[in-house]
Order: sequence, then C-alpha cells, then structure tokens
Amino acid sequence: MTLEDQLRDRLRAETAELRPPGDLLDTLSRGHARRFKRARLTLAGGSLAATAVVAVLLVGLLASPPAPPARPPQPLNVAEVLQRAREADAAATGKIIYFRVTNDAMYNVQEIWALRSERIGRATSDSGSDHKIVEDRVFRTGSIETVDYRDKTVRSIDVSNDEEVVIALMPPVIRDPKEWLVDPHLSVTQRGGEIHLISPGTKRPELYLSPFDVVLDPRTYLPVRGTFEEHLRVEITWLDATPENRERLAHTVPPDFRRR
Repeated sequence: MTLEDQLRDRLRAETAELRPPGDLLDTLSRGHARRFKRARLTLAGGSLAATAVVAVLLVGLLASPPAPPARPPQPLNVAEVLQRAREADAAATGKIIYFRVTNDAMYNVQEIWALRSERIGRATSDSGSDHKIVEDRVFRTGSIETVDYRDKTVRSIDVSNDEEVVIALMPPVIRDPKEWLVDPHLSVTQRGGEIHLISPGTKRPELYLSPFDVVLDPRTYLPVRGTFEEHLRVEITWLDATPENRERLAHTVPPDFRRR
C-alpha cells in the first residue's frame, strides 16, 4: 500500500463520526452572497475610477492636441516662380498699382498710383519734415503736369508717347515691377513662408536696376513690398480700377496757382 493510500484510509477513519450541521447549506449560501456583493462593489468602484481616469485623459488630449511636426522649407523652382510672377503681373495690368515709397535717407514719402493698361497715373511727394505735400504730378500719354505747392505754380512737360507711366513717375532706381522679373541676375529664396526676389543689380544700356529685395505674395505672386539700395522701402497694393480708386489718378489745380 502506498503512502497516499494510507493517508486516505486514516482520514476516512478519523472523520467517520462527523456529521454536518443541518443549517450548513444556508450558512454557506449567506457567506457566498456576502462575498459576491463585496466583489461587485469592488468592481463597481474600480470601474468608476477607471472611467474617471479615461475621461481626464480624453479631456487632456482634446484640449491640447500635440503640435504637428514642423515641415522643412520646400525648395523653390526658380523658373516656375518667375513664370507665375510674370503671368500674375500681365494679368494685373488693368489694376491700379499703389506704391508707397519711403526714403530713409531723405525722410520723405512718395505715393504713386498707376494704371498701366491706360497709361495714366499720379505721384505725390511730401516735404519729409512735416509730411505736407510739396509736389503733385499727373501723367497722361505724352505729358506730365506738375503742381508745385512750394511756389504755387503749375507746369507741364512733354514726354515720349512711348513712355511708361510707372517709369515716368517712379524714382529711377526702382522702375516698373515687370522689369524686376527679367533681371538676369535674379535669384529666388524663401524666408519664413515669404518668397523673395533678390538681385545684386543690373547695369546695362537697355536695363538698369539697382540692388533690390522684393517680396511676392505667395497666393497671387504679385509683389507686395521691397527694398532698393537699402534706403528705399516700397509697399505695394493692387487695387481694382473702380470709380473711387480712379479718383486717385487725377489732381485738382488750386485756382490761385499760376502756370509756367
């Protein structure tokens, strides 16, 4: 007989006289019920706590989503940028271009309005000290009329019928935006989401341009501002040729001004 058999026979002999009480089943049932209830409460409390933790995590995620990784600057296709800029410039010949030119060396401001499709425009210059208008010029094909507020005179000069309105009114070192786009030394770069046209300058008989840095609108590819020879800052706005904006293309000569 094995040791296991001996232990089984001895256990049976020792418990032969034992009898379970009559309410054993009821006692066991009540104990089981109590343990089951405690287990349910424990599970419920754990579920509520888990739910609260999940809710807090979700609120945190929704309130402060992680920032997307920064995209590296995309290389610019120079030929494509210039082509789009030239197309934009050609399509905008029917708009009135407003230039505000600040001369940091002379401390004065010039304002220029030009409608290239009709070759009409106007330019005003202030004194630089109190910023009062000292000169008001109007360009029409073949002539420029200048109202001089310093000596209260009006004078007209003849210009070539081929003269471009922007060239006639703009400071010589800036010229017309369309000429910026044919500079053979032009380079294109991107800074902080802006497109810059940069030139060291061109000195040719047919094209003389000073060094410049011009910014293009990335949506329209039209120039919006620029710096020329470091001391000339240009801000550019492209306006629809509405009747209200057309009023800027003409001036009124005071009746007491004399013609020269």
